[in-house]
Amino acid sequence: MKKGLISVVIPCYNCAKYLDDTIKCLNEQTYKNFEAIFVNDGSTDSTLEKLKTLCNGKKQFKVLSKENGGASSARNLGLANADGEFVLFYDVDDLLSPNHLELLANNIEDYDCLVTSSRTIDDDTRYDDIKKFETFDKTEIFNGSDELICQMLITKKFITGFWNKFLRHSLLKKFKNYPNVFDVNVHYAEDALFGVEYFLQCKNAKYINLKSYYYRNHPGSLSKAFSKRMLSVTNSFDKYIELCKDQPLALQYVKSFICMLCIEFLFRIRLNKYYDKKTIDFFFETLKNYKKDLKKCKKAAFYYRFLTPCTIWVLKILFIGKVKNEQSNKEN
Repeated sequence: MKKGLISVVIPCYNCAKYLDDTIKCLNEQTYKNFEAIFVNDGSTDSTLEKLKTLCNGKKQFKVLSKENGGASSARNLGLANADGEFVLFYDVDDLLSPNHLELLANNIEDYDCLVTSSRTIDDDTRYDDIKKFETFDKTEIFNGSDELICQMLITKKFITGFWNKFLRHSLLKKFKNYPNVFDVNVHYAEDALFGVEYFLQCKNAKYINLKSYYYRNHPGSLSKAFSKRMLSVTNSFDKYIELCKDQPLALQYVKSFICMLCIEFLFRIRLNKYYDKKTIDFFFETLKNYKKDLKKCKKAAFYYRFLTPCTIWVLKILFIGKVKNEQSNKEN
């Protein structure tokens, strides 16, 4: 690892229309000691060709290419080729203020992680629209891995996204499966699973209300949709438990988070009329097993702690007839 170097890892899939702005906001960074690692994830448009053209002759920019395997596998490959002391995972369609990397480098100090805030932009926003130097006026310090996991999963102070976290490469190397730090078998909330494992390596983290990262909110984005692929979130449940089994408080937080995911998915399933009995039963059974942990979790929101039992009964009533009707339709 090269001291002071920031490795910016950027998965790319069918993103040709964003690349001009991505390259431009990296070129104009005031902090120059960085490398940008673009990983083409089997794009079917002109992404790879455009990357090669735009990055040609730029020693700071690396272009890797692989068969399509999803953003997690692309980030893993990028990390395997990273030389930096610090790592930033950056979504190719998002934007950065010109002083974003400088602010990160100047403020992480001796902390294990630097967490920032962000601004939301729409799909039509271009780099020239947001090109300005940002500042911040609030700093908070959090100590202990239990507290860091709580701030991410329960209070949502940190949110689960990885793009707002400035990471130490030395701590990523402590992951059991490094450089495969993202689970390729989980396609929803995989960043939360990653975050839990990272924070288990941390003694502390610094939060600043810096909004120099511009997160692009797409209409019909994954966070608002539903697909069977998203049900892979269930592959992560046992992994959360295994990671935190030796830390009772962290274990309570991840079990509470799993309950929240179950409630979220039962509502998603109901709204999208996906009446698969095995899936529905799994979420209800998981809620039954972990709801006591959510009730005991003092830092969880009131409605989660005390209204979850009512929510479960309401959901059960909503599902009973629907599942039967679906089965009857198949028989007919």
